[in-house]
Amino acid sequence: MPSPPAIPFASQPNPRKKQRSAQARFYERRFLVGILMGLLGLTTLLAAWVTYGLSLNFSLTWFLIGAGGLQGLSALWRDAARLRPNQTVLHLGMGMIYLCGGLVLTLMPSLKVPWVLASTLLANRGVQAAAAIQMRPAVGWVLTAINSGVGALLALLIVLPWGSDSPLIVSCLVGLSLVAEGIAIAFIATVKNLSDFSFPS
Repeated sequence: MPSPPAIPFASQPNPRKKQRSAQARFYERRFLVGILMGLLGLTTLLAAWVTYGLSLNFSLTWFLIGAGGLQGLSALWRDAARLRPNQTVLHLGMGMIYLCGGLVLTLMPSLKVPWVLASTLLANRGVQAAAAIQMRPAVGWVLTAINSGVGALLALLIVLPWGSDSPLIVSCLVGLSLVAEGIAIAFIATVKNLSDFSFPS
């Protein structure tokens, strides 16, 4: 009696390969977030020069909300890629800080705009510094820490007398902060993606 035909072995999906693929998609999206953040900063700079800072409250409100939305979306993608959950919480916190800053400017326009902006940037960069410390020794923690320091310095410049009295200077400083953040996000995402996850994420 002839033996039954051999059933071909069904290859099982490799969970590690699947996770790496999810991480690759995350870093591609994270790179896009960095580009959009940088463009948001450039738009802030352009709006400041076009209007000479006259629409400071209105424009910066929406720029902060946009930055918060990008950070929040990136945090959700990070969670879907199953990267470090504590980093997801910190990135979500950075987005919430931007959103809260924008909402405060919208709901309480009587507050001093420079102080609200400076407080928002300082709080955001404080959480970013915590994220950098937690990332060590992963790729990008040094650049994240540098970006945190640059953002904090720009926030302090906003509340100086020569800066807080000029809507144009305030808008430019916020724009520069967003541009620096966008460059850091895009660069770190590119390096991590090219490293083929040889380093901890």
